[in-house]
Amino acid sequence: MIDIFKRKEDIAKATNKLFEIGFYLINIGWAILILKISYNSNHEMSYQTLIEILSKK
Repeated sequence: MIDIFKRKEDIAKATNKLFEIGFYLINIGWAILILKISYNSNHEMSYQTLIEILSKK
């Protein structure tokens, strides 16, 4: 990045930090999408049911 921004280290670090934050946000979003649980019931979900659903994922 320093070479791209012609030795302007502050801009290179800021851009690198933005890429890092974007990478983490995309990964967190993807993980949440994969772990999405659709449980249609009127009663509360037990810990056992939650662990069984997550283990199948």
